[in-house]
Amino acid sequence: MADNFLLSLWSIYKPNHPVQLQQIGANISKLQAFSPRPCWVKRQIVAGQNQVQTLLTFDVSSADQLDPNLLQGVYIEISGQGVVVDCISIDNFITAADGLGTITRRYASGIPAFVSPTPSCYTISRLDDASGYAHDTVVMDYIGQYAGNVIFYSHITGTSIYKVTAYGTPIAIKGDVVAPC
Repeated sequence: MADNFLLSLWSIYKPNHPVQLQQIGANISKLQAFSPRPCWVKRQIVAGQNQVQTLLTFDVSSADQLDPNLLQGVYIEISGQGVVVDCISIDNFITAADGLGTITRRYASGIPAFVSPTPSCYTISRLDDASGYAHDTVVMDYIGQYAGNVIFYSHITGTSIYKVTAYGTPIAIKGDVVAPC
């Protein structure tokens, strides 16, 4: 990559800033190890707080990729400062950093608005004794994966069924079975 080459970029995400497009300049000669690399910004509702939380991730599942609130970009770190920039691919970034092309932006017309998720009902089937302790264990095992309360629904021959409301499908823990209501 070029020495002392200032590249004009659009940031998608900077730590401690809201998700927004902001034009920045980057000295490519100060690009640090492990960058550029593909990065995703996950926007989600914090359960019980009605606030949008943003998380950076470098690995997404196929289910995550279907989320309309997921933003894709390129993570770069320059002089110890990390930022996610609006760029279509790593190859495109490297070509532009080498002075052989320009950055192709994914969100040139703006970052898509946050889409409020719709809560859905799920059942959690678990082998337990239907005691208060068993209920508390389910509550703690699934904390952060549901909104509202865990409701004890039924108990038949050693299997308890609990109902939860969640913005995404809860991930089954231990030998539990999670299914839509």
